[in-house]
Amino acid sequence: MFLLDSTARGFTQPAHTRDLARSVEQLEALTRKYPTFARAQGLLSLAYLSLGGKDQASLTQIADGTAKRALALDDELADAHSAMGLARLRRGEWISARERFEAALAIDVNAVPALEGLGCLLAETGQMNAALPVAAHAILMQPGNVGARECLVYARLASSTSTAAVVDASTDAGASTDLAVVRVEALSAMLAGDLNTAERLLTAAAGADSTWVKSLVSAASNKRAIPEALRAITLAASDGEIDPATEVLCGAALRQADFVFNRMSRLEKQNEAVPLRILWLPQTAFLRQNRRFEQLVTAVDLGSYWQEQGRADVCETEPQVYGCNLRPSAIKQKSARQRD
Repeated sequence: MFLLDSTARGFTQPAHTRDLARSVEQLEALTRKYPTFARAQGLLSLAYLSLGGKDQASLTQIADGTAKRALALDDELADAHSAMGLARLRRGEWISARERFEAALAIDVNAVPALEGLGCLLAETGQMNAALPVAAHAILMQPGNVGARECLVYARLASSTSTAAVVDASTDAGASTDLAVVRVEALSAMLAGDLNTAERLLTAAAGADSTWVKSLVSAASNKRAIPEALRAITLAASDGEIDPATEVLCGAALRQADFVFNRMSRLEKQNEAVPLRILWLPQTAFLRQNRRFEQLVTAVDLGSYWQEQGRADVCETEPQVYGCNLRPSAIKQKSARQRD
């Protein structure tokens, strides 16, 4: 219930809570007692992915191995396929992750972990039109899913698709005060020059006494305050007050391309998830036009994915963006190594 009920927060924005940790312990005890209980193994793999914190990288690796054991017992477990997809998504193995999500959804069209994972994968790779209905479906099944809600907000901001069903789905899900979601709306408002809305959203989520919020809003209207704001944002990230994605978003909100790419490159080199979805918003064209955009796209190997699964949506209106006209010979061929 803590993993899959309507109030659960999902797997792409994990958190460390006592209840989730207890669920992991209970499932570990269950699988030790009944090692051939395939469904328990599949649920355990998802439970590992639900836990955030400093051990997230090792938990992801353990989850992947647990999912493999579950599938060795029963290849028709949507939970286990979903867990393998989520683990690969965190490692940037785009093609393999998508294959696992699609395998899970072929078994259960309402598999929430797979819907969340696929919706966010599409958002990360710039395919926002396709991400929109998938993320909306995930929220219909699990309204408390923070990860799916964040990816839906990105998709709504960047997608040219706007059907009544999708709009209703996101509206019915209700408003969120979770920073992971609010920061995206705040970024959009700040880049559009609506500082009052940005400040209201961030203050509601982070607190009225948040130093980094005050510094960010101040710097948005006063360029001289940008260096101080970047120091406050970096300090907040170092202290664990905000996560790396929020740190990158703040840099984008202030239009500091070097800050954004420095942080993204650092995450890539540390084998941590890179918030690529920031790159595909209409307001962040200045990042796509930066010389370091090509370097990052190459480093995370989006080219192989685009060659097999289709280009990013921005190619329709910005055909000059790097990756929109890549020749097969110019793309690193990692896709074969990603499949296992």
